[in-house]
Amino acid sequence: MNDATPITYWSTDVAGNKEAPNTLTPQSDTTAPVTTASTDPTGWTNGKVDVTLTAADAGGSGLDTTWYQIGNGPATPYSGPITATDATPITYWSTDKAGNKEAPNTLTPQIDTTAPPPRRHRRRLADQRPDRERDHRRHRRLRRGPARLHRGRHRPGPARRGRLVPGDRRR
Repeated sequence: MNDATPITYWSTDVAGNKEAPNTLTPQSDTTAPVTTASTDPTGWTNGKVDVTLTAADAGGSGLDTTWYQIGNGPATPYSGPITATDATPITYWSTDKAGNKEAPNTLTPQIDTTAPPPRRHRRRLADQRPDRERDHRRHRRLRRGPARLHRGRHRPGPARRGRLVPGDRRR
């Protein structure tokens, strides 16, 4: 029998009295409910997130129960917003009165409680190293730039120190 076949029924008593015929069209619910999740606040946050589940059953038998599970914890009937404090996944699904069960859905709250690494100033990093004096001297030499004239003579810069440059006469 399919869903569209009407059933006609009546009753008759011992005296032969017959009831007027009644018609019933049976309906079966083979459609699973659909559950959606929404978060407040939406997007990434560094605090708590409230997760609200909304279920609907288009099959006609009516919604029975909505369930949720946090991480690997126990399945719990949904009764109101779920407060998430970290990014542990929340799995949720619903069942209807005809026994249809929705495939599980998963929501991972967008919570980031990890602080970014501190920005360090270059000088502070140099102060923490044991060879900072050597680095400081090297930095001073590099600041001077390439070759310069010294008392009218060409003087090699830090990159050429110790080598003769064409046209340079050392006395």
